[in-house]
Amino acid sequence: MVLLNGVTVIVKAAHVRLGHSRMLFVRCYPREKQEVVFDAHDRAFALFKDTCVRGIYDNMKTVVETIFVGKCRL
Repeated sequence: MVLLNGVTVIVKAAHVRLGHSRMLFVRCYPREKQEVVFDAHDRAFALFKDTCVRGIYDNMKTVVETIFVGKCRL
């Protein structure tokens, strides 16, 4: 929860941390949607100057809309 212009608002925080340097990027958004994840990645990579080679994700629920099984996975 944050206070914006005298109004209490619930926000979702997206964060990206580099593994070696532990440099941190945090940005708050009004809701948790797929577009937020992509925007946060764009902004984090711009801040880190594209130094990332690979990423490790601990929660992909916001990115994956549907999980298919069997031959429908393609």
